[in-house]
Amino acid sequence: MSNALRIQVPTAQTPPAANQEDRIGRDDRSALVCCHEPAYLEFLTTQLRTAGYKVHHAGTHQQGAQRLAGRAYHLTVLLENLEGCSLDTNGLLRQFSTMGTDERRGNLVVLLCQSYATGDELSAYALSVDLLINYTDVAQFNALVAPMVEERQEGDRHFAAVLGKAA
Repeated sequence: MSNALRIQVPTAQTPPAANQEDRIGRDDRSALVCCHEPAYLEFLTTQLRTAGYKVHHAGTHQQGAQRLAGRAYHLTVLLENLEGCSLDTNGLLRQFSTMGTDERRGNLVVLLCQSYATGDELSAYALSVDLLINYTDVAQFNALVAPMVEERQEGDRHFAAVLGKAA
């Protein structure tokens, strides 16, 4: 990958290595990182754990599809060029675009890419993802994702309140 990650993340304690997966309980916030690049995997895992997520990893399209079939994640981070593919050939990205609403509900999908600008909402919509983050802005990952998570949670609270009134 030409976009080598050059980020040093200060942490109070060293998190488990990215290849060690967290045990995810029923009430835990869960994340899936679909990434084959060790530097990005370490960085994203640290960022997500800092934000309170339990993290699983998938280094291939097949592993990602298996993970998504077996568990509903709150957040999925996907590299545009997973296993050297392009946007057009990214099987997991295609899977998200064909997923039914019930399958997709509750899973915030973040695409790390070089093809689009960070926060490009129209392109994100066209790609069936919630947020685009350009590789050049990955250092601000948590700052970019946190508002999207809060917006989703607020929408869920509002939806639950409306359903409660209707019942």
